[in-house]
Amino acid sequence: MSGRWVEWLRAEGEGKGTNQPLHFPWLSKRIPLELELFQEGLKPSLKLEDLTPDEGERLKAELQQRGNRVELVGQEGAPAPFERDMGDAALPPVTLFASPIGTLLEELVASERQERTSGSSRLQAILRSGELLGYPRCCVEAFAARPRQDDGEVVKALLSAGDPEERHPALLNFFPPMTSPVSWYPCSLHCGAALEVAERWLKGLASSDPLARHHRLDVLAGSTLVFGRFLFIHLPLAVKDGASVRFDGVTDALSFTGEKRLVESPVLQQFREEVTEQFPKAGSLLLKGDSLVVMSDSGGPLEGRILQEVSLLHFA
Repeated sequence: MSGRWVEWLRAEGEGKGTNQPLHFPWLSKRIPLELELFQEGLKPSLKLEDLTPDEGERLKAELQQRGNRVELVGQEGAPAPFERDMGDAALPPVTLFASPIGTLLEELVASERQERTSGSSRLQAILRSGELLGYPRCCVEAFAARPRQDDGEVVKALLSAGDPEERHPALLNFFPPMTSPVSWYPCSLHCGAALEVAERWLKGLASSDPLARHHRLDVLAGSTLVFGRFLFIHLPLAVKDGASVRFDGVTDALSFTGEKRLVESPVLQQFREEVTEQFPKAGSLLLKGDSLVVMSDSGGPLEGRILQEVSLLHFA
């Protein structure tokens, strides 16, 4: 997987099909799921990255009004948003940390700072941060043990370890931003501990949002074509039949989020124009070795619509 998309060649005279790009207003208008879980008391601590300073201050005030301890920390030394296909702003991003217990907040912030060092205590800091955020131990240990923890390398390792024919639980589809209860990197795409945490958290939301679990499963199921962490195509209504994938509707990262750095990212906007908006012209995908050929409604391949170096994940 290259981490970038293959530039699409535009064919002349192609009409729009029925597979219109999908958007989920009920998702993008909601607060991030991780914040919602924290506010409902289902997560012991909270970490929200890549906020603009204004967003951070607004959320800090709201969370403090609810009786939480909150701290904003600059992301100096962390990968810049543009390196993760997110838009940059005039001011550097901040990370928000929150906990109802002051000592836990102090420990979480200290662990985060230690993670950015190369000292021998870095591994222990990653493990403790994951524990404070409520992530499964096996996932945190696998993440800490990787040679590099940047998004691209972790995603690439997860995809290369999977079987393209395997069906994965929909709740382990961590790609749509702000949407999946698995907001961390699972140790594998069939991790039972991660699935158990996701199920427990969504069950805990049922009292305030009875349709939460049903809606989440609907939008996370299907097939995902992955180019990078935020560069993906999701076919929520896809049906895999042998080497062919039939679908009706397509989403990308911008379908799920109202996060400023994602919405304003020129990389994601270009991806939507060059990739996402081409899928309504297609009827199905045909798997040919390591490539995916986009088929027209009439059954023939669309000229130039061949995706290379892209991974396909099939979710239940």
